[in-house]
Amino acid sequence: MSPLRAIGLVAAREVREQIRSRVFQIILALMLAAVAGLIVIPAKLIGPAGGSKPANVGLVGDVPAGLEDALDRTAQQANLPLRLLRFDRPERAEQAIRDGDVQAVIEEGGVLVVRDEPGAELRAVVAAAVRATRFVEKLETLGLDQGQMAALLAPLPELRVRALEAKGKPDSPGEEAVRFIGVIVMFMAIIIFASMVIGGVVSEKSSRVVEVLLATLRPWHLLTGKIAGIGLLGLGQLALVLAVAMAAARTSGAIELPATTASGVAWALVWFILGYGFYAALFGATGALVSSQEDAQSASIPITLVATGAYIFSIYLVQDASGNALMRAIALLPPVAPFAIPALAGVGDLKVWEIAVAITLMFAGMYFVLRLAGRLYAGSILKMGARVNFRDAWRGGDM
Repeated sequence: MSPLRAIGLVAAREVREQIRSRVFQIILALMLAAVAGLIVIPAKLIGPAGGSKPANVGLVGDVPAGLEDALDRTAQQANLPLRLLRFDRPERAEQAIRDGDVQAVIEEGGVLVVRDEPGAELRAVVAAAVRATRFVEKLETLGLDQGQMAALLAPLPELRVRALEAKGKPDSPGEEAVRFIGVIVMFMAIIIFASMVIGGVVSEKSSRVVEVLLATLRPWHLLTGKIAGIGLLGLGQLALVLAVAMAAARTSGAIELPATTASGVAWALVWFILGYGFYAALFGATGALVSSQEDAQSASIPITLVATGAYIFSIYLVQDASGNALMRAIALLPPVAPFAIPALAGVGDLKVWEIAVAITLMFAGMYFVLRLAGRLYAGSILKMGARVNFRDAWRGGDM
């Protein structure tokens, strides 16, 4: 049997078993619910991104002339959707406030009436509109003609800024959200599916199924096929999770997706393959050294700590994409790159040469880890009982 066919058979077997597994189905449901919840729930609590919650404001009595136009202008400048309602009596206006039909009422004299405390944004808009209206009234009392008033009210030129050290444009809220959620989803996907490799290896070893499989397969065929099969499932699940996240963002309006979202998704899928291959090989080799699930949990702690440290570092890095030279250099290293690089590259915060270096280092790291894992796996997979030490596994690892 050719190596490619052997690996394909093992991968197909792994895919069938995992799809039937209740654990896999639960993980898929939880990931979909978690990602959708991270996007939709904040939208329900604080409103959609890209604008403020609409405000209803009432007008009652003899309000200053031109106030309605001034309110419309200042609200548009503040990006505050505003709806003006007229009331014929102050009592009806106050009842509308108590019933929640309006957030505030402007009564005669330019007084703002609210239920308890006005929102800071609404208060600023009304205050600016009232001041502008009173200013126009004062100009009219001075006897200025329309041309003179227009010249006085014309907007002043904006302040010109010349920076000695130019920086990139500020990140939009959508870009910040894509970075943050991207790191979380990537970490969850890689660690969950890489951990499934160690569980499968230990299960086959403790049940002695591996002895039957190795009668016709070489050890590295079995390990590579297991990693490939679980990886294909993980890739499909990640693609589904990202599709649900994008649909939830567009439907709820919680995140204004940047134009680079499509490239970000593509980078996420590529780096999942690279990161999963790196960590799955480490977990697979660790699983071959032990014979029970309890020992596997303790043996995998160093790998989990490295992955968690890389994840935390990536969270700090993507909050300030510029970072310093040392932080960006660390982000290119294989343990960190699967979490940090997709988030940065997807929103255009990396140079081409940085991406090329990260991919090159990642392939080199994967090759080294897979070779190491294959030898340790071959040298320890058939040894039952106590945990096999590294030296004995290495010496017996003739693949």
